[in-house]
Parts: sequence; C-alpha cells; structure tokens
Amino acid sequence: MLKTHAGTGITAVLKHAYGIVSMADGFMMKRHYAESGAQCGKLYSLVRRPDLHIVDCIWVSYQQHHCGYPPETTHRANVLLAGHDPVALDYYASKHILLPLGGDRAADHDPEGSPGLVNHLTGA
Repeated sequence: MLKTHAGTGITAVLKHAYGIVSMADGFMMKRHYAESGAQCGKLYSLVRRPDLHIVDCIWVSYQQHHCGYPPETTHRANVLLAGHDPVALDYYASKHILLPLGGDRAADHDPEGSPGLVNHLTGA
C-alpha cells in the first residue's frame, strides 16, 4: 500500500521488506531512517528477490495521518503498479501519485528534492 511516512517520505515497495526485519537489536533509528534504503537493499540482496512487486495505490494516504483516517487524508487513485525494480516503483509512485496530491507532506513525496526520500531511494 502506498502511503506517506516520516523520515523516508513514503512507504511502498522498499519498506515492505521491514515486515521481516527485527528492530529489537537497538539499531532501529539507523535501520529505519538514517540508512533505510541501504538496509532494504541489503535485505533484498541477501534474501531471494521477489519475481514481481505490486503496489496497491487504489487508496493512498498522503497527509500527516498515514493510517487512512480521517477520510480527508486519503485519496482514491485507482492505480495498481507492478514491476521488477522496487526503487523504480517507489520513485514512480511518489512522483506521479503522491506528489501531485499536495497536502502537508507534499515536499516529502518529491523523489528528487526530499532529502529523506532521496536517501531512501539512492541508498537502495
């Protein structure tokens, strides 16, 4: 699911890997923010890569409240993205789906201008 996220700008394909990574070792801030892209890239290189990535962009959360509530923080984009390259999918989703929606987090969704998102994508 595509949504906004503090620190990395978005949650989409790359951050999907976090569902299998433990943060219990005390390096959560490094892994989750400072080196998020690099950590995701390492995980993908050490574990069998998926044959296909799918991003659900039917409903996207683009505002500060990234839980889908209240309703005015979400948008029905009616898009489903699929591809082999997780970085390309995250770049495309942020630039062409979230960024045009504007809102209080729009600057975080710019894959060429947001430091957190640029770090996340280039690190991977």
